[in-house]
Amino acid sequence: MKTWSQELRFTSNKVGGFSWIAGAYFVHSERFISTDNIVDRGAGVPRVYQNPLVDPTNPFATNTNVTFLSDSQNNNAWAVFGDATYELNDQLEFDAAIRYDEEFAPEHHRHTDPLPARSHAFNGEVRKHTFSETQPRERCATSRSTT
Repeated sequence: MKTWSQELRFTSNKVGGFSWIAGAYFVHSERFISTDNIVDRGAGVPRVYQNPLVDPTNPFATNTNVTFLSDSQNNNAWAVFGDATYELNDQLEFDAAIRYDEEFAPEHHRHTDPLPARSHAFNGEVRKHTFSETQPRERCATSRSTT
């Protein structure tokens, strides 16, 4: 899996009890996952990652995949956020924040089954979906101490 992320954040100085934070975040990830079933007929089980070992003319040949399922994803996600804090007095402050994030997650599937009669998967299927949500937050805090 490969991942790259970056965040940019701006913060203010406190002015009259008021301060704020604003920023943006981006992450990109790439991953590949495969799952397979291989029958060991005495010659050991080879490692299989991206290309299944299948002989379609003889699904029971020595050390071929009985099933193989894989998918790859190249995801991009980003967010923008802000937070404002107002100090009401030495013991009490009010804080409000909001965040909007969005993730685009396409999956590229590869299915191989040496017995086509039992295969119900679609080789090369691509599923795409975008997830997004706004998340507000408010709180009053009295956790300050004067020591």
